[in-house]
Amino acid sequence: AVQKVAASLQLRVTPLEGNQSLEEMGQHVRPSAPVIMLFLGGTPELSQFIRGLERQSRQRYVVGLADINLQILTQMGRPRRTATIATQALPLVSSSALVVRAYRDAMSRLFDEPPSPQSLAGYIAARYTQEMLARVDGKLTRANILATFQRREALDLGGFQIRYTPQKYGSTYVTQSMLTSEGRIVG
Repeated sequence: AVQKVAASLQLRVTPLEGNQSLEEMGQHVRPSAPVIMLFLGGTPELSQFIRGLERQSRQRYVVGLADINLQILTQMGRPRRTATIATQALPLVSSSALVVRAYRDAMSRLFDEPPSPQSLAGYIAARYTQEMLARVDGKLTRANILATFQRREALDLGGFQIRYTPQKYGSTYVTQSMLTSEGRIVG
């Protein structure tokens, strides 16, 4: 999917491959490799890859194309020379969409922390899971739950549309947040 989107934007994607660990892979990135790198994987894997990149003297920008939690990444060892950008397919936390307003309301009632793209992503994932569990036919068994999720029915979560189609890649909404080399989250 990433290569299809890149091709439509007339960009060239060069995957890093190898049998070494993610940390070793990051450590052995060629100096001629692009300064901006895309990363597909979760927060722990990204942390390992960045630890390897940090051993190089060249500054890099890593764009995470999966669910990356920048707060957890910081707790796992804040990158010093690698600016990290997390992208998430969700509306801005300041959006007027019903699901976002419900999220902000829940945050203000239940937590002593400001709204963030990371917690909004968790909220939307939980709401999606709740809606899908309500659609399970029969008892809540592993098989019935898996069958419901595999149907990949379209769902509107208070103005945020979730649709799975093989022809469409991407989202109308993409939020990005950057963890600077000083440890600040901007976004």
